[in-house]
Amino acid sequence: MRRTLDEIRKEFEGLESSSVQCLSMVTLMNELERDYGTFRIDPSEVFLSKPEVILYRKISSARVFD
Repeated sequence: MRRTLDEIRKEFEGLESSSVQCLSMVTLMNELERDYGTFRIDPSEVFLSKPEVILYRKISSARVFD
């Protein structure tokens, strides 16, 4: 069953930005890609303004790489 964006957002907000949590963030990003189609090679401005894409990009930018 597909989770709501609010459920995914709450899980993300519960994670601390650290390299240990990076895998959890990638898992959330994979879920958004699978369930909401958030990955596009050549996205339009309309696509980038969708709430699920905004959340995807927020999670992506919060990842920490050591």
